[in-house]
Amino acid sequence: MSATWHTRNYQPGDEEGILALWRESFPEGEQRRTELDYWRWQYLEGPSGPGLIRLAVSENRIVGHAAAIPFQFMSKGKEVLGCLSLDSMTAAGFRGQGMFTRLEEELYDDLARSGVQFIYGFPNDNSIGVFLRKLDWKQLATLPLRARPIRLDRIAKTSAPLSFLGPVLEQAAKLPQRFLWPTPQIPSEKRDHLVWLDEFDARAERLWRPLQEKNAIFLRRDEAFLNWRYADNPGREYPILGYEEGEDLQGLIVLRRMEAFGLQGGMILELQALPGREDLIPILLDAAVEHFAREEMDLALCLTPRGSSLERPLRSKRFLAVPERLGHKKWYFGGRGLPYSGEVAMLEPIASWYLTLGDTDII
Repeated sequence: MSATWHTRNYQPGDEEGILALWRESFPEGEQRRTELDYWRWQYLEGPSGPGLIRLAVSENRIVGHAAAIPFQFMSKGKEVLGCLSLDSMTAAGFRGQGMFTRLEEELYDDLARSGVQFIYGFPNDNSIGVFLRKLDWKQLATLPLRARPIRLDRIAKTSAPLSFLGPVLEQAAKLPQRFLWPTPQIPSEKRDHLVWLDEFDARAERLWRPLQEKNAIFLRRDEAFLNWRYADNPGREYPILGYEEGEDLQGLIVLRRMEAFGLQGGMILELQALPGREDLIPILLDAAVEHFAREEMDLALCLTPRGSSLERPLRSKRFLAVPERLGHKKWYFGGRGLPYSGEVAMLEPIASWYLTLGDTDII
């Protein structure tokens, strides 16, 4: 017989119960996220206000969780409020009872009453079907991942289908590494302008301001958001590399380390330059690959929707499209309007969005 449970909104004092459910739900590599300072940063300190959380409770134990974090967007010249869906969880022993769907539906009602106009997110293989079939989401895209090998010998060895072939592939990989993915050579006159930043200031906002008009849906990357998202994150480090001329910031790239399948991946979360300075994008990519190599990472990775302006420079730097079957996960992207599922037109097509890895729920 199924245990009884009821739903309610988050209340101060629920933190330890929520974190206990997180510890049950997250893989070992994500345990830093289960600490209280990270939770407070993520749900209480966001630049657009605190997140909304709907809980399922059974005998004073939190057994279900649905949540969303609000962000300010620009849509066709107007400010709109959207919410990132994340951390949907159901405790073992309570699955298959409709809890996931009920929590999400009640959360959407709360969001709509709060003035949120749409919810979006990046479901995984386990949840995408529920979002599409039962929660009226529309899958807008499966986002492609691009990768550039840095230590091809390590990749070959780690990925060898038969362990005894590892040393053979490791040696064979050294030749194409030099020819296909040579070590970046940044001209000294360009290198002198590269500087590591501790935080963002108003100069960074200028880099993305033109995109507010170019893209129909654009998450505002103002100073408050960028510092919250990257500089103030208590759970992860995000190296920030800028290109400065005098006191002017001309371009910027944000990086992160991530492990998957025994490989160390250098993730590119943001990459942007001022209009007319697109020549800096390849320089920043080369600088990122250099940094990843110094940090002994195995490959560099970047997530970009098809048709993105970054596709050409990524191809020129030999970032290859990763087949879905070889990626560590599929990057589904979808959403729905609020309060009614019919109000989804503003989310389409995928080309309307400006998206990077920094927009995802891997925060």
